[in-house]
Amino acid sequence: MLPPTSGPWYAHGMIDPTLLGEVTSAQLFVRVVETGSFTRAGQEVGLSQSNVSRRVAALEDTLRVRLLTRTTRKVTPTEEGRAYYAQVKPALEAFVEAGMEARRTAGGVVGPVRVAAPGALGRRMVLPAVLAFVEQHPAVRPTLLLSDDKRDLVSEGVDFAVRVGTPSESSLVVRPLGRSPQVFVASPAYIERHGAPGGAETFAAHRWVVRIGPSGAIFGPANMLPPPTLSVDDVDGALDAARAGVGVAILPRWLVADALADGTLVRVVPEAPEFSAPVVAVYPSRRSMPRRVRMLLDHCAAHVSAMLER
Repeated sequence: MLPPTSGPWYAHGMIDPTLLGEVTSAQLFVRVVETGSFTRAGQEVGLSQSNVSRRVAALEDTLRVRLLTRTTRKVTPTEEGRAYYAQVKPALEAFVEAGMEARRTAGGVVGPVRVAAPGALGRRMVLPAVLAFVEQHPAVRPTLLLSDDKRDLVSEGVDFAVRVGTPSESSLVVRPLGRSPQVFVASPAYIERHGAPGGAETFAAHRWVVRIGPSGAIFGPANMLPPPTLSVDDVDGALDAARAGVGVAILPRWLVADALADGTLVRVVPEAPEFSAPVVAVYPSRRSMPRRVRMLLDHCAAHVSAMLER
């Protein structure tokens, strides 16, 4: 969540430049009050007595109030100084604690991670990997966006995404995970009624179930296929249609592995040239990636790569 665009730290759409040095000066002021000495406060941070005195004086000028009474023997807070100390000390402690917590979270396996993946591949490959990771690291709180919609990683706060195909965004870091071979399949009932395609020259005599993208483009060798019997924009929908005997379909090998094993689908045209699509992980930047994100990315990448090789 972004900080509110109002308040003394924010002016006219910009950070108030006077605050850039005020936090450090306030810290020095607190230590002067607590040690009773400019010299001792300066020794803690490697500054001279005169340097600390100038920084606190500049703070007083910025606030337009006298915070300290100075004598040759001691330094004591004024009434306004005591009130300022009472307010600024807990604020500075909260500021330091927030920084420490951010470093602990970034360095530990704890905190939120947002992951995006296509629906079918995400459910079958990414989700099981995330569940296994959370079992080992219960302090990680993942959010999975399982949809074929293309996500804008930066605007949606996605830490990494698994995608099929070559990303078009040059700003993203791309990590190849493997390739997704596509195979020709049909149900035994379809083959009993229509026979199996004998090769590309027989394709026109068959019914086809094809997958289409958002623009209507067909996944697969569109130049080899006749007009489809059914077009569907969801790979699970195409799988269900093929199982129901609607027609021959070209589907990812990992998706149909179980159906081929249990006999609800049969591989056809095995001599057809195999084509495949790249599967990649993408993320906005290599810099400052929290450890929890890096570890989950590595875990998902290994799991997806292994499943693609089956």
